[in-house]
Amino acid sequence: MRAELGLAWAFGLGTDTGTPFYWLNLLLYSPLCVALRLATDAVLMRASSSGSKHEVGAARREAVPPG
Repeated sequence: MRAELGLAWAFGLGTDTGTPFYWLNLLLYSPLCVALRLATDAVLMRASSSGSKHEVGAARREAVPPG
């Protein structure tokens, strides 16, 4: 959601284009949020397609010695 709002702010909706926030948002915050969103989506898609959620849990249980 932050990525989408950042893009709206980048087009000048709801902010003054002469402020430092506008330029930080345009050049740093929004691109970072978009990149994090894409990375999160890629990880979630990869995990759901390979079923690795279950494999990771099984491997973690095997790695813990009985105590």
